[in-house]
Amino acid sequence: MIILEDNTYKRIAEEFIGDGSLRTYGYKSGGELVDFFNKYFNYSDTYGQGFPSRWYYVSEKIKSIGLEKFFNTILRSKYLRVEESFLRENVEEAIREAITKFNEILDPEDLRLNQGFDNVVINQIVDHQLLGQGGFAKVYFVHQTKSVIKILDYILRKDDSAVTRFRREYEITNSLREVDGIMRVYNYDNDRLQYEMEYCDMTLEKYKPYKKSRQIKHKMLNEIFTIMEKVHSREVLHRDLTPTNIFIKEEAVIIGDFGLGKDLAAEYSRHTQETRGVGQYNYIAPEQEVSLKNASYEADVYSMGRLMNFILTGSPKNSNHECGYLSEKATAQTAENRYSNANHFYQAYKDFVELRDSSENNNQLELEIISEQFSEKTNIYLSSMNTEDLSDRLAERIEYIQAIVYLLESKPDSSNDIIIRLLEGIRKGYPWISYDNFSSIAYQVLKSQVVFPYDTKVTAANLLSYIAHDINRYNAQSLIEKLKNLGIEPTLEEILNNN
Repeated sequence: MIILEDNTYKRIAEEFIGDGSLRTYGYKSGGELVDFFNKYFNYSDTYGQGFPSRWYYVSEKIKSIGLEKFFNTILRSKYLRVEESFLRENVEEAIREAITKFNEILDPEDLRLNQGFDNVVINQIVDHQLLGQGGFAKVYFVHQTKSVIKILDYILRKDDSAVTRFRREYEITNSLREVDGIMRVYNYDNDRLQYEMEYCDMTLEKYKPYKKSRQIKHKMLNEIFTIMEKVHSREVLHRDLTPTNIFIKEEAVIIGDFGLGKDLAAEYSRHTQETRGVGQYNYIAPEQEVSLKNASYEADVYSMGRLMNFILTGSPKNSNHECGYLSEKATAQTAENRYSNANHFYQAYKDFVELRDSSENNNQLELEIISEQFSEKTNIYLSSMNTEDLSDRLAERIEYIQAIVYLLESKPDSSNDIIIRLLEGIRKGYPWISYDNFSSIAYQVLKSQVVFPYDTKVTAANLLSYIAHDINRYNAQSLIEKLKNLGIEPTLEEILNNN
C-alpha cells in the first residue's frame, strides 16, 4: 500500500472536504463526511461529541482505505454527478481539474495520477530513460539508482489476467536465478506493479551478430543453447525467444522477458488460455500462431532455429548457411519432425561443431559414406560442406550419390538448397563421366515417392536438363526419356526438354 507524508494526506483531505482551492468538491460537514464513508466504504461510524477535525478524520480514512481506492471513488463521473451535483456535460472537465490539482499535491511524493479507461491509477515518477516498451509493459533506466525497472502499463492494471501474467513473468524468471545467462530480477512491488531488472548493454537485435566474426557468431549460439538447455531441464518454456528478448552484457548472452513463459511444473501453468498469434511472427512456431497453449519444447526449438538463422545470416528465414541442416530440422512445420527439446538441438549442434573441426571424425564419416552407413551425422557432415567441396565429393565418388539422396529424403524441406548447390558447383567443370553422378541424383528426386517440394523438383529438372543439353551427356538424355515414359508433370517435362 502507498504511504504518504502526513501533510500530503492533509492537503488531499482539505481539497475533498471543500477547504482547498479546488472547485470540484463542495464544503462537507463532519456529519456529511461520516455519511460518505459509511455509504461508499461500508463503515458504521457515528457523528457526535469528540469528533476530530474534518481533515484529520478524512486523512485517517484514506490511510485505511488506500489512496488509489479513495481516488477511484471520488473521481468517478457518477459520484460527481450524484454527490457534487455536476451535469453530465461538465463532469469530465471537473475530473481533469481534480486530477491536475491532486497531481500538484502528489508531485513531492514522486507520484502521479493517470486516468485509464474507467479508473485512475497511481504511478511512480522517476528520473528515467525509456529503454523499451511493448503493449504490456515499459522498461526504464533509473538514473538516480543506476538500475532498471519494468513497469506494467497503467491501462492494464485493472486487467486481472495482465497483472497475473506480469507477476508470473517475474516469478518464472526469478525461479531460474541459478542459471547463468538468465536475466536477474529483484524486488517485485505488488502495489506499484513493477520490479527491478539486471541492466544489459543492448538487445541481440541491436548488436547485429550476423556482422560479427564466425567465432563470435558460434560463441553466441553456444551460449543460447547452453542457457535454453538448462531452462528446459527445469521444465520451463520461454515461448517468445527473439532478438529483442535476448540481451548482450559485456559480450555475454543474457536471456530475459519470460512474459509468455510457462512453468510446466506449476499448477497455474495448466490453465493457459486460448491465445492466438502471441509472439513475434518471424520466430514463433506454426502451432503457437493458432494457440499459445499449443506451444511446447518443440516451439522453443523452432524459435531457436530461427535465431540461428538470424545470427548467421541476419534473416530469421534464411537457412543458407553452414548450419542450415540443423535449423531446417529445428523449424520443421510439424513439431514432431523437430528436435524434441533444447538439449537434443544443442547435442546436434555440438556434433556439427565436432565434425566440422575434427579431421579424424571427418575421415571416419568418409568411411561410413563409402560403406553406405548413412545417419544423422553423415547428413550433418554433408550439409556443412560448402558448394565446391560437396560437388567435388560427388564428382569423385559414386558412393556419394546415395549419401546425398539419403540426406535429401531425410529432410525434404531443405532439399532444394542442396540441389541448388549442386547446380552451382557443377558449372566449374568435371571429367565427362562425373556428370552421371549429378544426373543420378536429379533423376532419383524426380521419380522419388518422397513428397519433395515443387521447387526442389524444378531445380532437379534444371540440373538434369543442363547436363543433358548444355554438357550434352548421353546418360542424362536417357534418364530424361525414362522419366517421360514414367509420366511427369508437363511443366517439369518442358524444363527437361529444354523448351
